Amino acid sequence: MELQLADYIEQLPEQARKVFLLRRQGNLTNREVADQLGISVKMVEAHMTKAMRLLREHLSYTLVISATANLLI
Repeated sequence: MELQLADYIEQLPEQARKVFLLRRQGNLTNREVADQLGISVKMVEAHMTKAMRLLREHLSYTLVISATANLLI
């Protein structure tokens, strides 16, 4: 699952991926991310929301497929 998550993160739109990685792995605040990327805090929040939504969708789909496959076994 961890490898799949890394793959999903790589598939995020570029700006959403940068924001996600700086916030989650770089442990930066929204303000620090905004300053580093030259965007507003509101845009950082929007990109983070988009990244989380896309990851949630990918992971929930993967879990449903996995659970369905296990039922068929």
